Amino acid sequence: MSIHSRLLLPENLNYAWIKTNALLRMADGYIDRAEVAAFEIDLEQKLRGIHRQFEEGKYKLRQLRPLPRPKKISNGQPIDRQYYHVAIEDQVAWIALVNAIGPDLDQKMMPWSYGNRLYRPAWYEKDDAGQSELEIGPYRHSSGHLYRRFQHSWPLFRRHVTLTARMMVRRKELNRDEMDMAEELATATAKKEELAYFQNGWWRNNSTSGRKNDLFHAFIDLKKFYPNLKLDAVFDGLGLAGALVETQMRDLVSAMLDFKLEMSGMPATSVENVDPKFVEGRVGGLPTGLFVSGFLANAAMLPIDQEVANRISADRNIAHFRFVDDHTIIAYDFDTLCDWIIWYEGLLKEKGIGASVNVDKYDPPELAKLIKLHKADEPTADAQDDYSKAKIMAMQETRIDGRNPTKLMTKTLAQVSEIATADIHILDDDDLDERLSMLEWLMLADIPEREIRPDTRASFAAGQIASLVPALVQETDGIIEVARRFYDHQKDKLDVERSTDEDKRRYDVLTDELKKELDLLEKEQRASENKLLKRCFGLILQALREHPGKARLFYRIHQYCRVTGHPGLKEIASWLTDTRAEERDNWADYYTALSLQIMAAGVLSTV
Repeated sequence: MSIHSRLLLPENLNYAWIKTNALLRMADGYIDRAEVAAFEIDLEQKLRGIHRQFEEGKYKLRQLRPLPRPKKISNGQPIDRQYYHVAIEDQVAWIALVNAIGPDLDQKMMPWSYGNRLYRPAWYEKDDAGQSELEIGPYRHSSGHLYRRFQHSWPLFRRHVTLTARMMVRRKELNRDEMDMAEELATATAKKEELAYFQNGWWRNNSTSGRKNDLFHAFIDLKKFYPNLKLDAVFDGLGLAGALVETQMRDLVSAMLDFKLEMSGMPATSVENVDPKFVEGRVGGLPTGLFVSGFLANAAMLPIDQEVANRISADRNIAHFRFVDDHTIIAYDFDTLCDWIIWYEGLLKEKGIGASVNVDKYDPPELAKLIKLHKADEPTADAQDDYSKAKIMAMQETRIDGRNPTKLMTKTLAQVSEIATADIHILDDDDLDERLSMLEWLMLADIPEREIRPDTRASFAAGQIASLVPALVQETDGIIEVARRFYDHQKDKLDVERSTDEDKRRYDVLTDELKKELDLLEKEQRASENKLLKRCFGLILQALREHPGKARLFYRIHQYCRVTGHPGLKEIASWLTDTRAEERDNWADYYTALSLQIMAAGVLSTV
């Protein structure tokens, strides 16, 4: 079946709507709920309209609207993230297109590229020897997932990095007794996905570092990745994946990549602190806010990834991993590491896809100065001296022990992975308390950004706390027993005609005693519950104050109030007042509107 025929399948657009609706429900930013409701009310006609355009091999995009959202505080100034409002019809149309062309492109992606990979069901089974094997199902749409789940992307990426480092120094596969269960499952995934680094005999004994277990690592990322990617590169990447063989598909994709921006009526103050700036009439790269932008970015990166894979195969002395725009590189030698980064920068420039390495964000930072000096055309004697000193420092910071690569994988990832995969409903009271302590540590600990971004870590922990706290609320010891005795006593009415005055007196006394005991226990339970709820609410509010540019944290604190019943709206409103007092009016406006939207969405359930 041709791609265009797959696109036109009656169920495809329905699946696209299911995925769009699921993504809208998970969205942590402002959504035009009226537009969503209008689309859903007239769903059949709306989908037919999209289908009609697909049949003709054309599509007319609605104009994008600026919808900047909080990002960060820089030099005391609130900076907004470039973000767009994309019409619901266009979101559905794009997802329908990805449903049709996505599997072919996803199959061509490298197993060391993890971010925004399309969803496939995956599960582990034991073979006859008791070893875990990964089973991967076909690309499915009925689940409502567009991309793979969290535990099948970022934690897997980090585990593959550390396992690769260990295999590089051993130059052979790891034995089962050298891995914990999570590492064993990650290894099974790597073999199923045919990740070359895990092949026996892949790593050659070609280190010149002089120390057997030494490796050298670096983290780099791409500057303003989505806004800088060229749409021509996206088109070419889709073509490289074989998605544009048919003329109808070429015309259709070309039309759907023709993004236009409409800024009329936007107050100048609402877009003045956006980075990068909005440009009237056009969109410079992939619009953030389009659900499939992650997939399209992978398409643009496909020729780059293929070149990297070819060189990896030829050299077999370096490991390269990519998670969206974040890259992790491990090499046997320091000079090899530096040469690779310089080569990769040149490759991006040569291919001209718009992406470039952010030279201000090398990790470790000492590497940035060294590479800058390395690129100097004619270094002076002083520059040579600076270069030697910079090299010594950079080598110290990039060196890792391959047998125990703690700089690559530390406690944080293990904690996050364990929390993400555990079912809280099967934990006992002690395990629940331990889980809360773990989340508190995760939210407040001073953890290096190379492991996980602080705002992302806080947001993840806040969401987990919101889900965990209702399970932590326990009845006070004895309250159920006393309540049963009280209500059983009330049911056993006195026989008025046969009871004496003494019987009535004793009955009333016992009623009063049971009522007082029950009231006291209920008061203790309310106090204990309120103490727990207040403590956990305070954790999330503290995280929000520390990371005011993380919209998901704001969503999480509302979610917490809704699922626990904690009366925290006044404190949220107070935080909004403080935000405005700190001259962050745009952020206050954005969060106020988002707050009203969240409450409106939940009001029917509340009633």
